[in-house]
Amino acid sequence: MKKILPILLLLIAGITALYFVFGKPAVSDWKDRVYSVPDFVGLSLEGAKKKVEKTKDLVLDKVVRRKSTRTSGKVIGQKPAPGDSFEPGDNVTLYVAYLPVVEDPGPKNKDHPPILLLPELTELVREILKNKHTSNETLDFVLKGRLDPQESSRSEDTGHVYICQLTYQVYAFTSRHVRLMGPIDGSIRKWAYDKDLAKGLALKELAERIAERLMLNCQERG
Repeated sequence: MKKILPILLLLIAGITALYFVFGKPAVSDWKDRVYSVPDFVGLSLEGAKKKVEKTKDLVLDKVVRRKSTRTSGKVIGQKPAPGDSFEPGDNVTLYVAYLPVVEDPGPKNKDHPPILLLPELTELVREILKNKHTSNETLDFVLKGRLDPQESSRSEDTGHVYICQLTYQVYAFTSRHVRLMGPIDGSIRKWAYDKDLAKGLALKELAERIAERLMLNCQERG
């Protein structure tokens, strides 16, 4: 018995040591994990949204647009800040720059309406040009001009139809105020079963026309 007792004590000590080394439960519960908020600043709004979707357990709460002299449509801030920790299911807010509407100092009357910056149309054209893999030089522009969307509607057998008649006169300038294009003018007519969609389709077609003209001008300049 005296010979067996030390062996038993040794076995008990070994089992106890093995329990603390291998048998202690691992901390794997999601509540104990630490997540770091990615950096969305500098991305386009579309790019930031895709990055949020790819970030596990982070949810986009809202997008706040702020007047800024920086590139319109880019993320200029976020909350929580990049690198902050968050728990699964937490929200992130994105702050996106947009150019305020700036009137041309020219005459302002019914015969000569003011020329305005067109930030929404500018961003649509930029996205089209980016998808065509154009140079950064081609993307250095802002659009000015006049857009006159006239909306109407009518009832049909298939439902209520909304019509947008978009009359336009548009110029393109570089950031150094050098004219690149224009004016181009004309009218586009689009319809849809949603009023905003009809207007969006008209703007998209105009953006495609402007992008085509800018690419042609760029090729001519060589």
